[in-house]
Amino acid sequence: MGLSFMKLIKKQVKFNGQYFDKYYFDELNKSVKKSPLEEIEQKQLVANCKVKYKHLLKCMLHPVNESKSKPQYRAKLPMLGLNKGASDWLVLVSNKKYGFLVIELKRSRLKDSSVSIDQKEFIHSTKEHGGYGCVCYGYKAALEVMEMYFNNLL
Repeated sequence: MGLSFMKLIKKQVKFNGQYFDKYYFDELNKSVKKSPLEEIEQKQLVANCKVKYKHLLKCMLHPVNESKSKPQYRAKLPMLGLNKGASDWLVLVSNKKYGFLVIELKRSRLKDSSVSIDQKEFIHSTKEHGGYGCVCYGYKAALEVMEMYFNNLL
């Protein structure tokens, strides 16, 4: 895998009697500096996918659930399909075990961000419908999970 000099940690988190996986690099969590903002992590993930997974880009997307729009427009968004808690990265490509992959992307240092109840529920719904859902702390962890997914290691 691409980041073999760092060890990817996988932990299972229990929520409502079920488990989901979270991934992070321990080396990145030892930093005393705050990690990059989630928006920066998202941009890095997209930039890397444009190179590494160019042939799959049409089947990968980020649902834009966060915005600084006017309150009137925000009120309309649920009627237009906004799904509170939808994961940050959807990969509509199957592997040998799962029909699709969803990644909730967080800042690379664990203590810099948290997973909301809505996000946990979305990940569980993913599992119930044949997909693999997880939380990745940082774009590097997300890239490693994607690599494992595409190589049928998940």
